Amino acid sequence: MRRQQHCQQPYEHLLQHTGGDHSLELNGPDECIEVGRVVLLDTGKLAVIVEIVDHNRALIDGPTTGVARQAFPYRRLTLTPLVVSGLPRGAGQKTVKKYLEKSNVLADWEKSAWAAKIQTRQTRAGLSDLDRFKVQKLKSQRRFALGSALHQAKKQAA
Repeated sequence: MRRQQHCQQPYEHLLQHTGGDHSLELNGPDECIEVGRVVLLDTGKLAVIVEIVDHNRALIDGPTTGVARQAFPYRRLTLTPLVVSGLPRGAGQKTVKKYLEKSNVLADWEKSAWAAKIQTRQTRAGLSDLDRFKVQKLKSQRRFALGSALHQAKKQAA
């Protein structure tokens, strides 16, 4: 059985694994529920944890991403490795916005592979029938080119 590691935060007693389907597992210091942690909501938007309400909810705010300040359940958000350092507990919307811009967290998010994967998924979901057909044809051409190149390489090696 894997040993659970806990965050060294003042709210550690609120974050302990309580069982059930929707509880978050904390897999080390990089995945702590803490003030300043950037989270991805199930709606696809980014927000920052401003305050921990209880063991089920956190107060989040996303002034630059269009997320209103609200109590949000942990089961509907995903922790990211990004943290807005120095953000005070219960900070107001202007303070959160200032710290977000100062820490460049949103730019780091845009550079991440996770954000690129989400963007690719959204782009593919928005394709029309004709666009999907074009993608299919391009993939077929690529497969044919790779197959013929591999065949030539095997022929020369033998």
